[in-house]
Amino acid sequence: MTSHGFCHDITPEPDLVASPARNQPAPTGWAMDIGIHNNWLYLARIDYQRETDSSRLQVQACELASGHWQAVLNNHALTPIEDRKGAIADARCQLTWVQTETDQATQLTLEAASPGGCWRLRATSASPLAPLEEITADGTAISPCSDLHDWLATLELEPEIVSRITHTIDCSGQLYLALKDREAGFSLLSADLQSRRLHDHPVLARGAERYLHNAEIFALTTLNDKLFLAAGTPATARTPDSAYFDYQGFELLQVDPSSGDWEILVGVPRPSPAGLKLPLSALGPSLNTRQTGATWRREWQLLHAQAGCLLLATSDEDGLRLWYSYNGIDWQSIATDAFQSLDQIERCQALECGPSTLVLRVETTNFDAQQQTQLFLLHLDQIEPSSQIEPTSNHHIS
Repeated sequence: MTSHGFCHDITPEPDLVASPARNQPAPTGWAMDIGIHNNWLYLARIDYQRETDSSRLQVQACELASGHWQAVLNNHALTPIEDRKGAIADARCQLTWVQTETDQATQLTLEAASPGGCWRLRATSASPLAPLEEITADGTAISPCSDLHDWLATLELEPEIVSRITHTIDCSGQLYLALKDREAGFSLLSADLQSRRLHDHPVLARGAERYLHNAEIFALTTLNDKLFLAAGTPATARTPDSAYFDYQGFELLQVDPSSGDWEILVGVPRPSPAGLKLPLSALGPSLNTRQTGATWRREWQLLHAQAGCLLLATSDEDGLRLWYSYNGIDWQSIATDAFQSLDQIERCQALECGPSTLVLRVETTNFDAQQQTQLFLLHLDQIEPSSQIEPTSNHHIS
């Protein structure tokens, strides 16, 4: 475990978290999942080779207190299931924890799928390093969370609306649904959790009056009974021949569920049906002050709420950068050199493992088109700010 102040690099061996290099035989399909339970971090990976019609599974566990990885299942060969072969075009795996009916102990369960079949494995006991054994061979496919799908079904939403849902979250007795729209801008709908009825009017529409420059909500999170969201236009929706010009940065917005009012925290001033909206932080899109030139080229990577603060991750030509705020208005950057080697960042994910600790998952692609995953253990109560963004009179927010 490599330490960088509040941040510790707990990435396991590269062959477990990286796709094969170009000079190695590539699997036809591979997938990976990460989960946390009782201060242990679990990583599962399945690889499928079409030439040999073989599927292999690896599971490792890391004790977060020490950062030490141990094998739970090492390169386990999965027996092909004839009546399910070819039913899955790619590889998938999913870690969950379920309670046993006998003693209510929580045990690790793993569902894995590849073109060779589908499997379900379960830990033989509640011990963190208990062996896994196959418990079914009926080829039941991995499915999304049924509770949410059943809940949405009661709303009787049009299929076109369901297909545009990107995020859901509950806050103050309301369920919020984020809908993408790359022409008119995102919408944010709400439904009452008790009556399970969709409200007649959207909370936000037309990309919060920014239209296609806010085509999609990137993240939804809650803090102090307020809803916070990051929005913008994903790279896949930008005009290919004018990507630099077309990119207008991401925004941070806040919604008050008790009143339905919303505010721009970071973004562009503009009129709205509720009147003129100004960014409360006096910062433009992507935390832009214009003082440092092209900082508006920052890309959003993560918005997460924990330990009474908001954690924001962005990426630019200097790599990954972390910011935090207690109110969404005053933002400070976090000093660490742990992310200096990160480039071509594709995705960030935060997994809570304690009141003030989390695991940050960062997926990158190097210049050889090799996908890599790095894992960092962050202690939010040990954060030391390096600087605070302080807008001045010569900072533009448009």
